[in-house]
Amino acid sequence: MKNCLSRSCVVLRTVFFLTVILLRFTTSAQETVVEPTSFKDNYSIIREINETESLIYNCYQGSSMFTLTVEGSTTAEMISQGYQLSHIRDFEILNGEDVYFCGDWYWWDAQYNQVLKSVYIGHFAMSPFRDTAWYHSVPVDTISLLRECEIIQVKKLDVFVDEASVTHVLVTGLQSSGNWCVLDAFPSGMGSWQVNTVLSASSQEIFDDVAVLDNYVAVSLHDVTWQTGKVLLFDKNTVLGTIFPIPTVGFTQIDLPYRVDGDVLLEWCESDAFVSASHSAIDNAVYISGFNYTTRIATIGLPLASTLSPCSQLRDISY
Repeated sequence: MKNCLSRSCVVLRTVFFLTVILLRFTTSAQETVVEPTSFKDNYSIIREINETESLIYNCYQGSSMFTLTVEGSTTAEMISQGYQLSHIRDFEILNGEDVYFCGDWYWWDAQYNQVLKSVYIGHFAMSPFRDTAWYHSVPVDTISLLRECEIIQVKKLDVFVDEASVTHVLVTGLQSSGNWCVLDAFPSGMGSWQVNTVLSASSQEIFDDVAVLDNYVAVSLHDVTWQTGKVLLFDKNTVLGTIFPIPTVGFTQIDLPYRVDGDVLLEWCESDAFVSASHSAIDNAVYISGFNYTTRIATIGLPLASTLSPCSQLRDISY
């Protein structure tokens, strides 16, 4: 590794797995499906705010929308915010109020006759979002990642507040050098942000996901050449500002005991317990492993259709 400084059910969202659940189990449940009016969808992200409310992000050909839904309501109560030519890749809600997201947007540069791209971290508060009329704007704060550490692509995000009441936004992304990284961005005063980055050892080693535990930050990666998967655990209760020590040697590594083809997804459960999920093409399965810190509790394999691509079989994991 190199350093560049500058609740109790696990749900897999996969096409085939959902089909199996619907066919196999006879237990009854109520499900609410809410769609923004006249809005097509390329992909969506759903995050729970509390037991009755969820925030849904939809993206269609660069048009983005956040929708607030209320479960059990007799009508579809939605408040939406649009962003043009923007793709939000992931978002999390801190303390039910602050929404942090990462993504990229595109714009036309008439001077150079080309499309330009910017990668960023964004934030907005739910309070003004709730009071905003349909399609109207809410205040959004953003920081550019392209200037800080030359990030050209972002993937997954998580957020936490440290012991000094400083908010840390953790993002996995790709640098222009071809190396993947995980970055720790936090305010450093006067409206500026400090960004500390841990780089992968090579371009074949891809950082996938990040999850905040009670005492640690878990970061997953996979090696596309050796088809191996790992989880790195960093101590988040640091007094050094960033969670990444210099040099980057202060972490614990967990090696996943099966072949990995594609992203290794993470989800925090409780205390320092978490789960990982990854696709293994040789076994035509998705493996879900549970850990209590570094102790692996169990691993289960879900056999899936061999005709489906890895990105179709494993999309997200939630607890």
